[in-house]
Amino acid sequence: MIGFLVGGLRGNQIKGVSLFACCSLVAYLGLSYISYFMSVNPRDSAWFLSFMWKIVLMAVVGVALLDRPGRLTALVWVFVLAQGYNALRINEDYFRTGIAWYALRGWAYQDNNIYSMLTMPAAGCSLGLMVGGTRTWQRLLAGGIFTLQMHEVMLLASRGAMLGGIAMGAFCFLLIPKTKYSLLAAAAVVTAAALLAGPSVTREFASSFESGEDLDSSADSRFKLWEAGWNITLDYPLLGVGPNAGRRLVPRYYAGGLDTTNKSLHNIIFDISTGSGVPATFAYYSFFIAPWLALLRIWIRGRQVLPSWARVSTLAYLCGLVGYFVSGMFATSPLIETPYGLGALGCAAVLVIRRHLRQLDSAADGIGGGKVDAGTVNDLPTAAA
Repeated sequence: MIGFLVGGLRGNQIKGVSLFACCSLVAYLGLSYISYFMSVNPRDSAWFLSFMWKIVLMAVVGVALLDRPGRLTALVWVFVLAQGYNALRINEDYFRTGIAWYALRGWAYQDNNIYSMLTMPAAGCSLGLMVGGTRTWQRLLAGGIFTLQMHEVMLLASRGAMLGGIAMGAFCFLLIPKTKYSLLAAAAVVTAAALLAGPSVTREFASSFESGEDLDSSADSRFKLWEAGWNITLDYPLLGVGPNAGRRLVPRYYAGGLDTTNKSLHNIIFDISTGSGVPATFAYYSFFIAPWLALLRIWIRGRQVLPSWARVSTLAYLCGLVGYFVSGMFATSPLIETPYGLGALGCAAVLVIRRHLRQLDSAADGIGGGKVDAGTVNDLPTAAA
């Protein structure tokens, strides 16, 4: 922050979709503060907000600071290498002891489900580098880390994150051109997942789809928790019952009751809607979805002319957000930082990529007029590109 201020607040001019997204995140924070004044548990809400305002501040500052291609790529690599190291250590511990200890005691003060959810944005960045990169060693390194990340999720026995990983991989496959490399990479990932997923992991994952009396207690409780979250939201739709305080009402709304005074909803939508209200939930999701839709449009209309850094950033955001949202349906913690870092990446990528495409359009106009397409991009002067 000091460097940003001393540097004269230089960076992206936040506008358009990115401005809307940042304003939405600030609106979510503002509504959460209003809700705090009527919280059913002010202590829990104050604790939550003491972290959330810093996360929102740094996410918005990140959008301003990520103002050039190299910085976008650097952040992607930070995600991949930093979380990849943790994934390596979790795998290493399992292969050394033969026991997935962190499925029982969590990792870095987070339980297994929350840490698995935290992994999804970083895994999306690994996918972006693996598919969108141009250097072979970078693709292989990112692919190896992605394999470690997916096996980490299996070891942590988080069924929600397993579903998130599958959704993320499937969505990535839909986006990319079906070349020889992409088909081989997809086959390699599927093969690695099949080999790494042992019988216990397969049984754990398959139990999510059982019904009736075959449904295990963990999966059954999820549905009851979601029902409780829905009913709390209906009773307190405008401002909720206070940030991070919805869990205090869950035992009262849970079908059959609970012998506790505090129970997580295990669903990020209901976590936010019960805590800060429905408008705050829309504001929260707008921060992520607005740049996601903008980048999806950029990808569909012009992926052929996107340079490697733009492909990497776009795929990292598009895929990482799918993984995060799907896994967030089964676990929750609005305070984990990786989604907001990914959100800052997405908002900044919209600004930088659009600026790059405008420069290409201007160069194309100088050559002979018309918009840039896959045929004209190769004719542009090197300096202009």
